[in-house]
Amino acid sequence: MLNNRLPIWILFIFALVFQLLFYNHNIGVNCLVLLCLSSVLIFIFKKAPATKTTIFIHCCCWLSAFSVVLAHTTYSMVFFWISFIIYLSTAIHQKINYFHFVPHFIYDAVKLIPQNINQIVTNSFNLKQNNRLKFWIPLIIIPLIVLLVLVKLYSLSNIYFETAIDKFLNHIFSYLSNISIGKMALFILGFIIGIFFITKFSIERIISKDLEETTNLVRKRTKQNVLKYLNRKLLRINYVGVGLFILLNLLILTINYLDIKYIWIDFKWDGGFLKDMVHQGTYLLIIAVLISIGISLYYLNSNLVFFKNNKPLKTLIIVWLAQNIIMIISVAYRNSYYIKYFALAYKRIFVYYFLVACLFGIISIIFKTIKSKNTTFLLVTNSISIYIIFLSAALINWDKIIAKYNFSNYKTAYIHYSFLQDLNNSALPYLETNKLHLHEIDSIQASRFIFDTRGIVNSDEFSNFIELRKKYFIADWENKSWLEWNWPESNSYNKLQFE
Repeated sequence: MLNNRLPIWILFIFALVFQLLFYNHNIGVNCLVLLCLSSVLIFIFKKAPATKTTIFIHCCCWLSAFSVVLAHTTYSMVFFWISFIIYLSTAIHQKINYFHFVPHFIYDAVKLIPQNINQIVTNSFNLKQNNRLKFWIPLIIIPLIVLLVLVKLYSLSNIYFETAIDKFLNHIFSYLSNISIGKMALFILGFIIGIFFITKFSIERIISKDLEETTNLVRKRTKQNVLKYLNRKLLRINYVGVGLFILLNLLILTINYLDIKYIWIDFKWDGGFLKDMVHQGTYLLIIAVLISIGISLYYLNSNLVFFKNNKPLKTLIIVWLAQNIIMIISVAYRNSYYIKYFALAYKRIFVYYFLVACLFGIISIIFKTIKSKNTTFLLVTNSISIYIIFLSAALINWDKIIAKYNFSNYKTAYIHYSFLQDLNNSALPYLETNKLHLHEIDSIQASRFIFDTRGIVNSDEFSNFIELRKKYFIADWENKSWLEWNWPESNSYNKLQFE
């Protein structure tokens, strides 16, 4: 009986620890504690990671947990929970082969949670599945109904008994009102998460798909009597594709020539905003990448790949994809000009990460074209590369870098005080400066940038705001618990530096 009830006791303990770690606490070291506890449960109830994909997921989740401690940015915290949800897929199935199947494992497992809770309760209390209702009705439900009816009758017949019952109920309701909804929600969430680690999920459909998947394009064999017709059809598709990609290459060549001439070589800033220039290039790039994927799937995911006379088509596709890489470089140039004249910001940093993701995407399509890979290859390589790219962003405290860069380049870049004052506390060492220096910055900015500053935070307001934040942060530092602690070198100012 004790062994049967062990899973439900572990679930309750895990839920309580989860509530303790995250109720009224900012996330920090508690992420590492949660991951350690989860790893222990996987080690006890599941097999150790058995494939490269599961080992990769485990390593990335640990990296994201350390990024919360080291960088401690909002982005790193959000990315940790994304990584932890992906990590749960390895508790569902320990032999995941293809990374892009992770959402399928999570989705199918979530649907099975009520069934697994029912199974745990049934096993823990030694209940038979088909006799549960017959067991509970005479044992609890019928006596409870009788008790409530009698209490109501007695209270109607005796005023003193009714007063005593009212006091008792008021005491109960007062106690229940003090129960925190947040604590209950975290306990329930911890209970549900614990189910992933100690129960087995019946998801054979997704497991079989994961096992049968391949990244190589398979030639579809046809009957001999329709072979000649299909060859003629493939020949026509091949000719159309060659003509299409000749036109596409000429079109993108024109765009790249104009970008190289006016963006790479002869760019001159006219003193205006560069936002539209960057956004136009980014939107164009998104459309180009989507078209690249669509055309790749259409022309290179069929028997046309095995067609003998398809070399000109493949060459034109590769040239066109290479020209898309030049377009990526052009957008990077636009973004660099934007940063040069308007300083660093989150979205401008994100553009570079987006460009790297696009670069990997296009390179994967080129590799698919050369090596005759299928759609699965694109899904696998791009899902992993995108995950790694944005995981790397979570390892860096961008608030510190933004503050340091922007104030170091005030002679050439516009200082946007209202944006800087919203950076987190780790940026405070680089935001605090005397008003004399701020007035010097204002005079340089006024001579270089001609903008309407009505409604924009000025340097005096900015300085006063930073002073208030500094004082608040000292008080907040003294009240920090060990669960929210971060490494001193990553947590900006410490108390001594303020003094």
